Amino acid sequence: MVAALQLAWASALAATLVPVLRRPEPERIQAAVRHLLQGIIFLDAFLAFAFAGGVSLLMLVLWPLAVLLGRWFAPT
Repeated sequence: MVAALQLAWASALAATLVPVLRRPEPERIQAAVRHLLQGIIFLDAFLAFAFAGGVSLLMLVLWPLAVLLGRWFAPT
């Protein structure tokens, strides 16, 4: 279960990084960095799920806050 979630997370991040590697423009790089920083919350939740189970779902509550803060502050 955890491996499938990690694979889904990695493929979502790869979908963001491939266009940046093809055409590295500042707007694309900033969007990719923002996406990667927000993805850290999901990575932490996946790792917590592997060791703590359902308690890790509480960590996902932080994701909307990260999205909101990402709109106010530039990630790079």
